[in-house]
Parts: sequence; structure tokens; C-alpha cells
Amino acid sequence: MKLNEKSPAEWQALLDKKEEEITALQHQVDWLTQQLRLMQGRRFGAGSERTSELLDQMSFFNETEASAEPSTEETETVVYRKKKQKGKRELDLSSLPTERILHELPGAEQVCPECGGPLHPCGQEVLRRELVYIPAQYKVREHIQTVYSCRQCEKTGQNTPMKKSGVPKAMIPGSGIS
Repeated sequence: MKLNEKSPAEWQALLDKKEEEITALQHQVDWLTQQLRLMQGRRFGAGSERTSELLDQMSFFNETEASAEPSTEETETVVYRKKKQKGKRELDLSSLPTERILHELPGAEQVCPECGGPLHPCGQEVLRRELVYIPAQYKVREHIQTVYSCRQCEKTGQNTPMKKSGVPKAMIPGSGIS
């Protein structure tokens, strides 16, 4: 007998059997849904919090507040603003090791443009400080620019030319730590 050759009574019996299975499965889904709601209620519901015990303990403190009269005094609030601390960056970087890079003019350029005499270093200036990160450590790198002047021109007192050594530019202009 093929599938299409069943009698109407057989089809009705098969249909009744499937309907019984569907109702049984629906009852099982309803029961599982109720169990899930109960478990969630136990876990997340108000019963999981012990607020009643806390409220009983907190009621001891409410007795004095309930018997006190409300005050009619105006209160003035004062707001203090803390000034920014100066030199904080220096304090933070003071414990780091410092690498000093001294920039000087080459020997051929240490000649006075006025009289042709030798120039001597007359001062140094920290042009910028950079925070350098080498894996597992930080250090401060100072770029120091040397300033040169001519002693012969200083003695004559006419005009004292000054020359500064070249310093490479920062990767990002203005990013140095001064």
C-alpha cells in the first residue's frame, strides 16, 4: 500500500495521534516556561534581596529624624577650587633617566663672520625635552643647543656676532616637553 492509498479512517487515526503529540508537547513547553520563570524569580526577583532585614535595621536611625523638627535655616554652600599645581611635570619626570644630546657647530663653521676669528661656546640652552619610550622603560631626552660668540669681537666691543648650532626638528612641532 502506498502513502496516497490510505483509507480515510487511517488518515483520521494518524491525525488524532499527531494532535495528541502536539498537545502533550504544548503542555511540556508550558510547564518548562513556568519552571524557567520560577527560577528567574528566585534568582533575580525581590525575594533574592534581603531588604526586609536591612529595613528593620535602618529603622533604628529614623526615630531621631522623625522626632526632630525641620530647620528653617538657610545653608550656604562654599565651593573651593584647587589651583593647578605648577611644576608637576618636572616632578613626574625628575625620577626618569636623562639622555642629553649636545648639538654643536662643526669645526669649519666655528669662524666669526665679521673678523674671521675662532668662535668659542658662550652658553647652552635646552631647546626641548622629549619623553622617549623604549620597551619596558621611559627616559627623557634633552636636546641642548650650543651658542657661539667671537672673543675678538667681544674685546673690541663693536658688534658681537652669535651663532647657534643646528638642532633637528621635532617629529611633531611643539610636542616637546618644556
